[in-house]
Amino acid sequence: MTDHAFFVEGGAGCNKFMVVCGVESHRGYGVLMKAKWLHKAPRARNGEGFTLLELLITITIVGILVALAVPSFKDTFERRRVKTVAETVASDLRLARSEAIVRGPTDSLTVEFTISGSVWSYEITDSAGATVVSRSSADFYQGLVGLTVSNSDFGDADTDSNRDFSLDALRGLSADGNGTVVVASSSSSYSITIRRNLLGKVDMCSSSFGEYPAC
Repeated sequence: MTDHAFFVEGGAGCNKFMVVCGVESHRGYGVLMKAKWLHKAPRARNGEGFTLLELLITITIVGILVALAVPSFKDTFERRRVKTVAETVASDLRLARSEAIVRGPTDSLTVEFTISGSVWSYEITDSAGATVVSRSSADFYQGLVGLTVSNSDFGDADTDSNRDFSLDALRGLSADGNGTVVVASSSSSYSITIRRNLLGKVDMCSSSFGEYPAC
């Protein structure tokens, strides 16, 4: 007599990892049970997208990261603005001295600062009134970086209430050329002081920038 076998796939009594198979015998030996192990692959989430909860969690995390990063970026930009203006002013003062020496004893240069609140400017002109260099707050960051010159610094040769000093060919020396220019952010958190002595030397100092010596 021939045996007949049948398999029950996923039927009752089978778990998700194992399918129990029955073998029926016509000889009356009863029913033999065999086990067939199956590998069940995880279901892919094809085209299901994100759940609302996942989206809310993502937005929350992004919001936290932005809130932490914004103050750092603001601080970096503020420092960069102050440094840019200060380096430019110092470079122009050094240029004025070297240009006065190059032009010789028949010419001289005058540096004059005009400051009104957050609006400021300065010019370097020769003895004929021609402009050598002209800068203003509008060239940089209007209202974000201020420039200050004390009334006790430099001089006021043309008596127009604006601080100025002249440079001649004799090593760029000037009796009224001793003074400081302070460049500071609008928040006053960062500042750089530019110093010029009677010998014409220009240097920079700051208590808020580590790359410069302390004032």
